Amino acid sequence: MLQRKRVAVVIDSNAVWDDWLLERDVWTRLAILSGHGLIEVCLPEVVVQELARGYKRALNNLVAGLEKLKLTKLASLLELNVPPNIADLNDSTTEKIATYVPRLRARLAELGVTTLPVPAVDQQTMLTRALEARKPFDAEGKNGYRDSLIWYTVLSMCKDRGPSTKIMFVTDNTKDFCDTKGELHESLLEEVVATGSSPIVTARNLRLAVQYLKDVEHLDTELELDEFPVVTPSREQIEAIITAACEQIAGQRVTTAEQVEYSDASDFSGFHTIIEDEADLQDIQPDLDTIEWELAGRDLDGRPMLEVSLDAGVTLDGMAFKADYYGADVDSVSVLDGDWNDHYMWVATYHRGRLSLLVYLTVDGMHFDAVELVNAEDIVREAISED
Repeated sequence: MLQRKRVAVVIDSNAVWDDWLLERDVWTRLAILSGHGLIEVCLPEVVVQELARGYKRALNNLVAGLEKLKLTKLASLLELNVPPNIADLNDSTTEKIATYVPRLRARLAELGVTTLPVPAVDQQTMLTRALEARKPFDAEGKNGYRDSLIWYTVLSMCKDRGPSTKIMFVTDNTKDFCDTKGELHESLLEEVVATGSSPIVTARNLRLAVQYLKDVEHLDTELELDEFPVVTPSREQIEAIITAACEQIAGQRVTTAEQVEYSDASDFSGFHTIIEDEADLQDIQPDLDTIEWELAGRDLDGRPMLEVSLDAGVTLDGMAFKADYYGADVDSVSVLDGDWNDHYMWVATYHRGRLSLLVYLTVDGMHFDAVELVNAEDIVREAISED
């Protein structure tokens, strides 16, 4: 049986431009394939430095465009959390720019991306290439220095990995690297052949790259779904996932008594409420700053699982004895119907609780799929019991 070739995916700057911290969904797909050793995702150091320059320019241009605006009025009208003046905005921008490269490198490490060093190309080689106007230099040999460094990075990989590795170059540069069809210029293909490497495959963006990787034979695998590695979601993804999970839980029926027979409702007996036996979980407002979570592998259907705990504002509504209401803390209770019958009234109670969730993601690990409420405790009750 022939050994399948591994694929090394080398990514050009234009394929990640504006996605400054690599948070688009496609990165999770790449990381899943990389995590199992099916591919190697590579970003040239030249691209890292180009992204840093682009990020700085993008922020500075944005601030420059806001200088004529009255930020206080803008923030008030649009309910935006922005600094009230340009000086404060400049300070925030300066901090973001100063920390960008460390944040980017941390994200690359999190995704398992290999950073390829700046190639050791002597100046005479670069000068000759420019004077001969060889791609990726332009027709006059004036522009193309950084693109040439990226190209020598690709050639270096071709030499180092040899024919056992298939190189995919993700670029949409149809002027310097590729023709209008997205295929490498012929002169560049000849340089690849000279290294002894397999022919380079190109993709014009990461989405098309992932589609190709899914279709080719070398990514066929006999792994069961629950055996695939799980890629750590970004903080932004986690917050979106938890928000969606809380929205799904809202509206469920929950039990407020410690023992309710024949009920499959979630247990909220840890909440201090005057509502009898069962309640509707009317609303959950997650405090995203309190999230604690860890990956718990995959279930048998291949869905990644997250064990999550967080604080949240919780609203319950249900029936309460009138006598219990008049002895309760009325600040945490609203009356929805004070005369439901002779004995009961319909109320809503407000809590700050600690919730434990088991969250299921889609198989690719990118989106929320389902949630189970594992435990719920009223923070006020916890504080009382500790006293």
